Amino acid sequence: MNIYTYYQNLNLQKEQDNLWLLDVWQKSWRYYGWNPVVLTLDDAKRHPMYDTFYNKCLTYPTINQKSYEMACYIRWLTMFDKSGWITDFDVINYGFVPIDYENEIVSLTGSMGGSTISGPNIFYQHVIDVIMNYRFDENVDVITMYDKRLVHVSDLTIMSRCLNPTKVLVLETRYGLDGYDKSPLVHYANNYINAKNTNRKIAIESDNRSKVFMI
Repeated sequence: MNIYTYYQNLNLQKEQDNLWLLDVWQKSWRYYGWNPVVLTLDDAKRHPMYDTFYNKCLTYPTINQKSYEMACYIRWLTMFDKSGWITDFDVINYGFVPIDYENEIVSLTGSMGGSTISGPNIFYQHVIDVIMNYRFDENVDVITMYDKRLVHVSDLTIMSRCLNPTKVLVLETRYGLDGYDKSPLVHYANNYINAKNTNRKIAIESDNRSKVFMI
């Protein structure tokens, strides 16, 4: 069974570090019986509405690097002709084996803003439509940072507000949170890595469970 991820070199950190992480991602998922597939910008550009989608997403305000946010939007275009599972390439597998939920829309974190989800092809087509037709509200699409209210829109905030899973299995935990060392999926997200004053390589290699697929 395929597990998809999206990768695009954004020059926001060392390419060598990203390629190392992408390799570990593939090894971890393959070890537990999956067929890891890395999708790229070329796959996204196959979508007939690529230019329209891209230009609309450019209008959404963000607190993040624009190139990063655009890559997050664009990744959904790669799923326009696919069904099944997609995750971030910094989600490492420590025991989640293949399972097909067919027409269910599944979240492994509790919301559609999570990083590992599954759905039928029609769901991913709907995700693309929802993102492209979203109308942001400067009074609603805000976050508080350093005591300031900032307007922010992302693919995850849109999905969390507009879409709901039909099945929730809380099997993914972010690095450093309680119980992460026993979670079958660990998301080594930047904020949580930085909070521990470490880096992904050290964090992943320090987990004894990584040894079985990093031989």
